[in-house]
Amino acid sequence: SGIVSALGRTNIQGLGYQNFIQTDASINPGNSGGALINLKGELVGINTAIYSPSGGNVGIGFAIPSSLAERIMRQLVQHGQVRRGSLGVEVQDITENLARAFNLVKNSGVIVTNVEEDSPAHIAGLKPGDIITHLNNTKVSNQHDFENQEGLFELNTRIKINYIRDEDEDQTTASITTFDRKEFDGDELHSGLEGAHFVNLPSRLKDTYQGVLIDEIQRGSPAWNQGLRSGDLVTSINKKSVNNLKQVKNILDNSKKSPVLNIYRNYRNYILVLE
Repeated sequence: SGIVSALGRTNIQGLGYQNFIQTDASINPGNSGGALINLKGELVGINTAIYSPSGGNVGIGFAIPSSLAERIMRQLVQHGQVRRGSLGVEVQDITENLARAFNLVKNSGVIVTNVEEDSPAHIAGLKPGDIITHLNNTKVSNQHDFENQEGLFELNTRIKINYIRDEDEDQTTASITTFDRKEFDGDELHSGLEGAHFVNLPSRLKDTYQGVLIDEIQRGSPAWNQGLRSGDLVTSINKKSVNNLKQVKNILDNSKKSPVLNIYRNYRNYILVLE
């Protein structure tokens, strides 16, 4: 019947930045990308995905809000790609135990676990242990919510960050910049990597390992069918060593043939040709 049942839906498996409209409008594999309109005939969203145990519509569908689709369209027209920025922080959810340890009334917000040197967050004065509660006056509920808000700000936007440090509330400002991204969905890198999620190695592992990490992969996805698995380290592409995702993207963007990946898995090295 086309009823909107929720706004701002997240945690939809296999999709990247998320801020979906949930609706029971009939969405099937053949009409994703179609318009979700209101009773006035106005565009409110772009149909994107469904939840279905059987593959058919069961009344749970998701659409990208038209405001977000418009921003993405403008970037594609102006720049030929979607440009997303970063604050340069790693964060995690606040559990009940952490909330008690930090004497927080509620376990909402996120705790900063790492601040990249010379990043916007570093320049703004954020430190590990800070509790980020709001971005531009919008409440931060959890890690996923933080990453969505961060990734959906337009480049060079200056935002206000509210945080708690040593039980004192404070605020600072930072600019969303093209500071190197720490994670990519596979389809942002290569069509054959769809279904995989790539991250830079955490600082604690860089002294021991080299490469970029696949930390999640969907069973049956193109990346899975290529032979990739969660926990794989991509150590080189086309005989060029890689240490971060910026290098991976540059090599794949300029690869004229099927890329050749060197994979490190369970103390063994493998070679994989990406189709």
